[in-house]
Amino acid sequence: MASSLMKKERTRSGLTIVYDPLPTESVTVLVQVKTGSMGDPPKRRGLAHFIEHMLFEETQTRSGQQLANAVERLGGELNAETGHDHTLYYIKIPKSHLDVAFDILSDIILHPKFDRATVAKERQVIINEIRMIHDNARFYQFVLFMQTLFKHHPAQHFISGTPESVSLITSADLVRFHAENYRANNCIVSVVGEAGSVFSRVKHSFGRLSRGKRVPSFPVRRPFNTFRSVHEERQIAQAYCVLGYKTVPRTSSESYVFDVLRSHLGRGQSGRLFYEIRAKKGLCYEIGAHNEMNHDFGFFSVYFSCEPQHVERITRLVRTELAKTARLSARALAEAKTYLEGEFLLATEETRRRAELRAHFEQSGGAEEMDRYVERIQQVPLDRVKRVALRTFTNQYTKVVVGPRA
Repeated sequence: MASSLMKKERTRSGLTIVYDPLPTESVTVLVQVKTGSMGDPPKRRGLAHFIEHMLFEETQTRSGQQLANAVERLGGELNAETGHDHTLYYIKIPKSHLDVAFDILSDIILHPKFDRATVAKERQVIINEIRMIHDNARFYQFVLFMQTLFKHHPAQHFISGTPESVSLITSADLVRFHAENYRANNCIVSVVGEAGSVFSRVKHSFGRLSRGKRVPSFPVRRPFNTFRSVHEERQIAQAYCVLGYKTVPRTSSESYVFDVLRSHLGRGQSGRLFYEIRAKKGLCYEIGAHNEMNHDFGFFSVYFSCEPQHVERITRLVRTELAKTARLSARALAEAKTYLEGEFLLATEETRRRAELRAHFEQSGGAEEMDRYVERIQQVPLDRVKRVALRTFTNQYTKVVVGPRA
């Protein structure tokens, strides 16, 4: 890895600070709140995502335009994302302007303004966003997949909510949710780059964050997988399909096995799925594998788009390739590991991605685990890959299709 000098401190109030002194011209300051859409109240789905939108709209002393201009006029970028188990905010900026990053990010986190008129305006923006995603089958296939795969778990709910649930969210809901979740012991501040006295800066900028209640967890209950198939018919040219399984959270050592399987099956143009189904047979344009692991849950999926008459044939071919992984060769395993090592090393050269990964690993057990990632991958034995593949890639899969029937 490019650096192994990561330092970590937890303040008295419970705020976790992770500092990775990477020698680059940029620095990224990232705040990760350990609450995402799974923490939404049942009748207010989309609340965590709504908060994310509102924090960029205005603070008690700055407009959204002033927040953005303070960073972008210096060539920097600021952005955010809401996941199932987290919400993160970051600023990436030239290191000479680090103070601006701390000033703006702390203002966003600590001093939001949930003005009723602004909430009403942003509510409509979010509803339009939800409808746009629903209209785009390439995006919506994954929404439907999660709804079907996690039928009895909060990961089933679309992160942005529904037009109906978002319509119910009020300014008071936002104030309450922010007060309950944006607390020191529920936040990670991840800083990557040459940032000097980071710990004192973080404590000065975010010292007003107080301790709150313990973050709830949402483990997936067994039985793990059952067969489910859903076809949402639409009059469009292509059919969009996702097929997959519940797996394990990142806290499990087995998660690294699924990284290896994703590499073998889905890496670029040399992965088995692309080679066998697109390159050799020309049955689709887009095909790939996705492996996602959070603190409480994980899933492995294969996605593809094709002409409707090819859906069932490609499904059979995908299942064949999944089954073959139970007979993976030592050479194929070595290639998969080499790819993962290179992919990881290249990703962690960039301060924003590195800050995200530090926060991800911290929430999943410890930021220091990121430094052991390549070692964990290299330690995955062939017999374990075969056992996990045989146990996981059964006929108890979830499959969704969005598009015309054949």
